[in-house]
Amino acid sequence: MRLFAAFAASALALMALSAPTGADSENSVKIAGRLLSLSTRRDSVSYVVGNRRFSHRGKWLAPGSALEAPFLAPREPCALLMRVVLPDDTRNHRMSYTVSLDSQPIAKRDLQTQGVGRRSQFARLESSALPYSKRHTLAVLNTGQERLFVEDALLLTGYQDELAQPYGADDFILSFLVPPGSLSPDTQSRLKAFHPARGITRALSAEFHYAARSPQDLVASAEAFKASADLLGWPVVVIPCSWWAGTPPEVSARPEFQQVCYSPTDTYDEGASLKALLGDAWSLHYGWTVPNIWSNTPWQTMNNPELNALRESRLSESLPRIIETLGSRLLCFITENEPMYWAGDFPDGNYPVVRKDLMADFNPATAASAARDGITLNPEDGLSEKERWWLFRNLTNYITTSASWIASLAGQRPVYTHAQVDEQFPMKYTRRYRPNLEHAVDERFPTGVEMLWDTDICALQRMREWGSWGLINREEGDSRPISQHIAMAAASYAMGAGILNSYNWLALKQDDTERYFNGFAALLSPSSPALPTPARWTATDRISWALPTNPDMPWFTRLDIALANPSPEPAILTLEVRTREGRRLVGWVSGSIPARAPQSFVSLELDSMTDAKQGEALEASLHSSQGIQIGLVASGAAAAQLEFNLVQERHRSQIIQFLQAH
Repeated sequence: MRLFAAFAASALALMALSAPTGADSENSVKIAGRLLSLSTRRDSVSYVVGNRRFSHRGKWLAPGSALEAPFLAPREPCALLMRVVLPDDTRNHRMSYTVSLDSQPIAKRDLQTQGVGRRSQFARLESSALPYSKRHTLAVLNTGQERLFVEDALLLTGYQDELAQPYGADDFILSFLVPPGSLSPDTQSRLKAFHPARGITRALSAEFHYAARSPQDLVASAEAFKASADLLGWPVVVIPCSWWAGTPPEVSARPEFQQVCYSPTDTYDEGASLKALLGDAWSLHYGWTVPNIWSNTPWQTMNNPELNALRESRLSESLPRIIETLGSRLLCFITENEPMYWAGDFPDGNYPVVRKDLMADFNPATAASAARDGITLNPEDGLSEKERWWLFRNLTNYITTSASWIASLAGQRPVYTHAQVDEQFPMKYTRRYRPNLEHAVDERFPTGVEMLWDTDICALQRMREWGSWGLINREEGDSRPISQHIAMAAASYAMGAGILNSYNWLALKQDDTERYFNGFAALLSPSSPALPTPARWTATDRISWALPTNPDMPWFTRLDIALANPSPEPAILTLEVRTREGRRLVGWVSGSIPARAPQSFVSLELDSMTDAKQGEALEASLHSSQGIQIGLVASGAAAAQLEFNLVQERHRSQIIQFLQAH
């Protein structure tokens, strides 16, 4: 993992990132940042995500209005970091703006997004456009229909040197969940087929069911787990888990330890135990989480003090012994596995009746916890927004409290939280966009999320703004093509994830897993473009064409296009990338081609990967300034090649993460 250090230098508000590559400090680079004040009159916004409160100072921009900032150019090549903030948790926003330097556009963005938080964008400033010591003017124009909150810009020197740095061997953990014991010969063979790659650390992970098994059994499993890791020479990741198969046996035996559900269509009488638990609050619409399709495992309540004390006590008894057994093999921890409410989207098909609008948890312990906060949980009249928000916060506190128990025993090793990334009960279908990933956010711990199906690039963009994060449960059993699995791994790496922990990978075919993990690793070393031949030229100042993007991975950071410039004047080029449907701008960059340039590849590098969503088809438009005719290969699609440089985008993500942490 790249290491950073920060310092401040008087009124210049300088920040420096010292970034050694692996153990080689000679390759370290420094990025210094100078704040460019865009307004003397400041506004402020604040919001809560998980257990963190964020506050930002900047300026609100009405649609069509602009802010300006004068500055002196530094000696070194530099880049601009623009940061806009969405403090509104209602759904479906569009943040659109243009950044100009001395009246010339240098960056544009039209971001379709939702979810509170900051959104960052880099823009490289060419040295030719910034003569040293000359005064320049930076301007930000709100080109959208919504008002826009803009923080002060940050001028970064050393940015291009940072992007050129390779990554060390211990940067990104790619771990594979296995049973905590001896590995079968077949599993060993499959793991050995995953090739080593620079920038990736291969590891084993395992769940330890600390609340369901004795410490002696857990130590025996840890010894066998370590032996498997020693055989491969890999480090390990530990997941202390008291859910699913790790559920304490007392939960089945004691109804007061179980979640209580409610559905207006529940007409099944669950019997005396539920009536005794709920007392006067009972109605026929309340029910249990069992029977269910998951081996009839009852879902535990999160608010029973005795149950939580039992969990904490058993963790404190067993985890130190597991840590001691694994020794230096142990890299990090992941908190639990899918703690959540039995409600909404859960597969409830084994229940005796169809339960629509299923809600939870209305265990008396949960209701009492809500009452202490001034909230009456009453599903009979429908849950209000306040009731739903309390249930949402309750799950957040459960997850982060569980992480704090692990952290108290973990020493200096990271402890990832664990929440699913998408929307679920209780905030789904409300006016507020509060996906489950926010449960995992706490400034004490790296954010850990579970993902499957589509890659939610908007969620990944949000998470890197909060600091360290990881894809700690990549659920492989989602029946999607392997190309989508590769795309999710690539996007997570590029957005700065520290780990991808693969769940249920053994259920995939061996050929698919090799193609998946080795294919992802191969993306870290992009190939150079080959110039198309023979070249047939068309003189033009503008061309548009459909981009040959992979719909599973429609992101790129560079376009190489075969051009010639027979003109005696340099040609300034502008590339726009838009979605074919809706014509939404997802990428923009400006470049140049020298006068009288022969046929060659011109590289147009975007300083943030395209904002496309998975599955979107893209079109490109390229034009030269002042009508200068450039020579273009007749077929634009054949003459242009795309590159998604994951390593460079990861550098950018880690700059953003560093700035958040400091």
